[in-house]
Amino acid sequence: VWDLSSKGLIEFPSHPDGALDNLRTVDLSDNDICLIPDSVFASLRTLTHIDVSRNSLATLPATPLPHLTTLVAAFNRISELPDALFQSPCALEHLRLESNRLVSLPRSLRNLSTLAFLDVSSNVISDDPCGQGPVGFCCPALKCLFFGGNDAGALLEGLLREESIRGLPSLTSLSFHVNNLRALPL
Repeated sequence: VWDLSSKGLIEFPSHPDGALDNLRTVDLSDNDICLIPDSVFASLRTLTHIDVSRNSLATLPATPLPHLTTLVAAFNRISELPDALFQSPCALEHLRLESNRLVSLPRSLRNLSTLAFLDVSSNVISDDPCGQGPVGFCCPALKCLFFGGNDAGALLEGLLREESIRGLPSLTSLSFHVNNLRALPL
């Protein structure tokens, strides 16, 4: 565990080559980091948990982390996520992206077989976050989806239709408060 939370950092700290080879958890929350270079993620290949919440990030590195199970990047300024971050193989189970500036989600995110928790509330996501509508959203392990505070009423209406909900067989909790939802499909 490398806990660098609340240290006033403005960049990812330098480290000697190989020093982070076996690192599993990094907490960089509550700093003022604007950028995490791709080279940093490339050196963290065994990482399973990273918390970069409450920084000033506009994006995340495009380097996939195949062992990552938890990514917390809430309360930043992220407007776009790199598709490559969620490419196979991907073990991601818990993804928190609430309170950013996301307008869409990468297409690779819609087919994560291990994703159980997704919070994208309080962004600016509109009606087609993955580029193919709600029917293309297939995350069989997804239990909790927090989508409140966006402007995606039509997307949610489509997601709640029977043919769409089949792609989310494990879903037990769905929050879509403060959206532009006009009616619940029956």
